Amino acid sequence: MGIVPIILIYLYLQLSKLESRLQASIMFSSLGLLLLFSSSKVLSQRNLPSTFPHNYTGIPPGDYSTAWQKYFEVSQPLPNVTNPIARNFAGNVGVNRAGHPNNTLWFWAFERENGSLTVSAGERENEPWLIWLNGGPGSSSLVGLMTENGPLQVTGNFSIVENQFSWDKLADAFWVDQPVGTGFSTSDAAGYVDSEDQMGEDFVQFLTNLVKVFPSLATRPFYLTGESYAGTFIPYITKAIFSTPNPPVKLHKISIGDGTIGDFALYEELSTVNTLETYPEIIGFDPDVFQYFKEQEHLCGYDVNLTYPQNGTIPTITDPFTTARIFAADFQAQPRLPVRRRLDNKALFARSHLFNRDVDDLQLEESRVLLKRNLTGRANGTLDPQYGCFLFEEMLDYAHNFSFPWSKCQPPVQLVYDIPDALNPEVPSDPSVFLNDNSTRAALHAPIKEWVEIFDFPFGSSPSEVNGTNPFGDPSPAYVHVHILPMGFMTELASNASERGVGIVIYEGNDDSLVAHRGLQVVIQNITFGGIQGFTRKPATAFTDDEGRFAGIVHQERNLTYALFQNAGHFVPRSVPEAAFVFLREFILGSNMTGFVNGTQAFFSDFEVTDPLPNVTQSLPRSFAGNVGVNREGHPNNTLFFWAFERQNGSLTARAGEREDEPWIIWLQGGPGSSSLQGFMTENGPLQVTGNHSIFENDFSWNKAADAFWVDQPVGAGFATTDAQGYVNGEDQLGEDFVQFLTNLVKVFPSLATRPFHLTGESYAGTYIPYITKALFSTVHPPVRLRKIAIGDGTIGDFALHEELSTLNSLETYPEIIGFDPDVFQYFKEQEHLCGYDINLTYPQNGVIPTLTNPFFTARRFEADSETRFGITLPQRRPLSRYTLLAARHAESRIGARHTGIVKELEKQRNVLKRNLIGRPNGTLDPEYGCFLWEEMTDYALNFTFPWMGGEWDPYDIPDALSPEVPRDATVFFNDNRTRTALHAPFKEWVKTIDHTFGNSSPNVNGSDPTSDPSPAPMSFMSELAFNASERGVGIIIYEGNDDSLVAHRGLQVVIQNITFGGIRGFTRKPATPFTDDRGRFAGVVHQERNLTYALFQNAGHFVPHSVPEAALTFLREFILGENRTGLVVDDENVLGIDGEGEGRNVHVIGGEDSVLAEDVMPGTTVIFYGSGTTASSLIVPSETLASWSSFLATATATTLPSVA
Repeated sequence: MGIVPIILIYLYLQLSKLESRLQASIMFSSLGLLLLFSSSKVLSQRNLPSTFPHNYTGIPPGDYSTAWQKYFEVSQPLPNVTNPIARNFAGNVGVNRAGHPNNTLWFWAFERENGSLTVSAGERENEPWLIWLNGGPGSSSLVGLMTENGPLQVTGNFSIVENQFSWDKLADAFWVDQPVGTGFSTSDAAGYVDSEDQMGEDFVQFLTNLVKVFPSLATRPFYLTGESYAGTFIPYITKAIFSTPNPPVKLHKISIGDGTIGDFALYEELSTVNTLETYPEIIGFDPDVFQYFKEQEHLCGYDVNLTYPQNGTIPTITDPFTTARIFAADFQAQPRLPVRRRLDNKALFARSHLFNRDVDDLQLEESRVLLKRNLTGRANGTLDPQYGCFLFEEMLDYAHNFSFPWSKCQPPVQLVYDIPDALNPEVPSDPSVFLNDNSTRAALHAPIKEWVEIFDFPFGSSPSEVNGTNPFGDPSPAYVHVHILPMGFMTELASNASERGVGIVIYEGNDDSLVAHRGLQVVIQNITFGGIQGFTRKPATAFTDDEGRFAGIVHQERNLTYALFQNAGHFVPRSVPEAAFVFLREFILGSNMTGFVNGTQAFFSDFEVTDPLPNVTQSLPRSFAGNVGVNREGHPNNTLFFWAFERQNGSLTARAGEREDEPWIIWLQGGPGSSSLQGFMTENGPLQVTGNHSIFENDFSWNKAADAFWVDQPVGAGFATTDAQGYVNGEDQLGEDFVQFLTNLVKVFPSLATRPFHLTGESYAGTYIPYITKALFSTVHPPVRLRKIAIGDGTIGDFALHEELSTLNSLETYPEIIGFDPDVFQYFKEQEHLCGYDINLTYPQNGVIPTLTNPFFTARRFEADSETRFGITLPQRRPLSRYTLLAARHAESRIGARHTGIVKELEKQRNVLKRNLIGRPNGTLDPEYGCFLWEEMTDYALNFTFPWMGGEWDPYDIPDALSPEVPRDATVFFNDNRTRTALHAPFKEWVKTIDHTFGNSSPNVNGSDPTSDPSPAPMSFMSELAFNASERGVGIIIYEGNDDSLVAHRGLQVVIQNITFGGIRGFTRKPATPFTDDRGRFAGVVHQERNLTYALFQNAGHFVPHSVPEAALTFLREFILGENRTGLVVDDENVLGIDGEGEGRNVHVIGGEDSVLAEDVMPGTTVIFYGSGTTASSLIVPSETLASWSSFLATATATTLPSVA
């Protein structure tokens, strides 16, 4: 025969494997011409005028009946088949098409057990039977039988072996060649189907005749299965069965594998980036090339956002034929079914280099780099004019030209069906020799026609183009108008299937790039079934094969099942035969409930946010909101309110016991009495509000890292509710309420009970969180699995600790507050000493830090307050900022402070004040301010220091002197009735902070102040809490912003050094390790010992996620949710603090220690923002001023101060 014909036959067989018009697009033009002119014998079957069968002796007379069973039974031996096989039947069955008596479909059927096919009508009514269809269009289902899921399998040397995972082991199974003319099916020259509807009608008639031969099939559950282009056939056949008044079979399920329910643009072009995410090897792990394809995806509108449930119909996607210059001629010549040219020879990619063995790898790499730099459209955000939206083809060309090993494949037809398969040549599994053996055809009662894997004209009236149509192309409306494939009527089909109790199964292989899974997921989310569009939860449930090995993901809702197989390409039963066999048994034929969304759907659906939110145009993750009771006896209306966002679709609605390693968080705001929705809308939620009340998306929302809840608490705060007598009377009751809230919450979202829970918050949540933690530790069977608590700028101590003691530290961080005045600095340093606030922190801490001076008993101005508030744990301070001694003393000057004519006089008076600061000459406390140093610092700035003397002081963020600051106020949004309705919120006025968190609903009842917290600060029990946390494996995280003066970092460092945890008081080493955000920028200092983590953020105020959102998200992911070890103190043998030892060993800190960062002060920003919020200006401190101040601090000697008793 010669080597050249053998090679040509092999290449033709590879071409014939292309199951549809779509796949032919990636073959060489030269290959097609070579075959056409050099192998006329191979293609001669195209000239046959018809494929009607020869008449065989033994055919029973008359209509089909059980008498035909004997004729169809395969009784003659099959060549090369030596293993025993089940009883089987084969032959042609007519389709009753008027005018075409020779039109037949051919089948080969195998019994599950002897006699199961030939029982009488009405018997075995509960035993399933199935039909398998291959695709193409025009592919013979015998390819599937002999290479995928049939009892006989062909090898590379054409021998026949047994398939231990044959589908006939589970059900009576038929492999059917269809439509007419395919495989051993027959048609006369004018009898080919002209549409999918006609194909469906033919198939129903075939079934009508088939059940006459095997009558029990009429009442047994029927499963119609197939793959690839059968994803088009099967919906049309199903539609035809549903349209038949008395259908011949009892359809139970349809099953489609890697099926063409949508069109090629959906499966190939739209799915290209997803394919590259699955296999970045295709582009050699090149980030630049990936970004190029991602840009092109966006320009084509292929970056469709899938939500669960889907929010609105997915728009029609771009037809790539209208975007690409290279295809313009094809589109005009073939308006009905444009054919894509073969692309691999495009000059742009200079593929010829690969076949020039003189071109070395360096030159090839240079060519690739040049291509990267010049990828058309990359620089200016426009589509590549050559490829347009043919992203799939461009991806293939890139791989074939530049990515090893595909760049070495000849021809490059691998990759499309099974991405990891770059074999060249691949060992063929070709059944043509077996099926074209005359003894095989005789045994199978097959017509004497040449069997081919796929033939070229399943549609149309002849092999050649008639009246300008292409008989290879499907002329159904599905193809005349792009995007109206079965997807166009799948909602109607699914509704009819549901009414008839028919299940729909869609599965696919993860390694298939031709019908990629992203496209099928888009199809599903565009189908309305069971009254809901798409799945309500993202598929995320694992299933296994019989060996317990992970096989893939399965998901089931209503009457639709979806599965994605791992390590499987386009032909799932061939790639993973055992897993496919198990899936057939459990999910197609069986009723395995794995992945099924059960009755809990109705429970959490009451909280699902489905109504549109006003002014929100962004696509949001699925969210849930509403009020949950706290079970407080006598107060049935006491509730907390939450708004929760999923990290990924379906992650919150997983069943109990699922996703046990996936974290979830709750965020709490402070106040006391502040709504956490304020943090949601201005800090770390997915939506952010602007000064003009518009809404924008937050790129650094914390739900990107974990399922996240923002909770309004205690009762009465925000949208949380209470009756008039139901407010909490202290922190212990608040903690008990919260535990009961969690108890009820996990009933709604049961997976949360066993998933790691992270309780986070800021400001006064620094009081809430320790009390809540204490309540959880006191609960015998806590409802959640607490993993870590995280407190940002939190009030763990009292105000004297966080404000007064920290005043000098604030001045060292921002000497701008006092205008870089050394004399004023020395005054505050003296007052600090006199108040006993100059505490010496040591590492480890040497002894207990003494109780701080209560400033209420030191200041003349507050004597009346002290007497009135006697016995109150936290006396109320009057507002000081504009009504203090200094403000009154210079009120007239302050009024005119903005007029340049008075500035000199003001400066003169300031200098007088400096010389006469009360108490300075004799080393005593200022009798007016006493130890209220923070208030005195504030007043000084407001009266004498530009730009704060303009009237604004932001204690939360020192560099912010805007007056007024543009508000970021969520009040308008949350008080919109549409918002309240969507969030299932009560119709009460939402305010940022209520003024009666503790006590009764009215202020000043029985002489108590309901804004005051009667509970002691958590610092009093933090050592006990830390010990219990360590015993339970719960981590504690304390972080803060360097620009916060209200809860300043010096005070929190004192708190830490006063806590005994892991058997040691405080940290053993001073925090001095830098950490960075995701872009490698310095974010701050981090330190970790035993079960406590501390971080100080640079350029951040009181609200860290608001100030530095990217760094905050990184910190959440790495340190709160993660186990990043940067800053962790370790020794050679053990993490220091686990056993309390380590002395004498090589103790060090992961990430190193920076001596500059080890100083007590991290310098603040050199820019102060001031002026109107809409026309803000900035004051940049001159470098000379900074240098002079640094020199002063370096050379200044401590003031001689009297000792403090």
